[in-house]
Amino acid sequence: MDKLLNSMSAWCEFDAGAGGQWPHDKVMAHGAAWQGGPLEFETINLVDQTVLMTRNPWTTTPEGTALRATATNAGLHFSGFKPDGELIVVTVFGALDSDARYRAVVSLHGTNLDHESAQFYGWCTVR
Repeated sequence: MDKLLNSMSAWCEFDAGAGGQWPHDKVMAHGAAWQGGPLEFETINLVDQTVLMTRNPWTTTPEGTALRATATNAGLHFSGFKPDGELIVVTVFGALDSDARYRAVVSLHGTNLDHESAQFYGWCTVR
């Protein structure tokens, strides 16, 4: 956990997940496959509670999109809003997978496609 909480950057990949939406006022849950590419986070600063999401389609400036960074006993959490107003929350757990990578989850909540929300599972490496 110390390595995770003292890291300055994280590189994450996601895969399978699930989503839901409300067409015709009825909830419709479904499987989903991640199509967002890797997510990169730079300049993690837990004192100022800031992190930059960099080099992905959702960055708002060449430097990246500013998100909030929070540490808990579960791991690191990054949260904020994509340029389209969709909420993004990433948790990098302190638990390692069988390849010694940190387990991770990303959640997206927006108003597109009948208020689609989705969650995807994967892993992160840190530096």
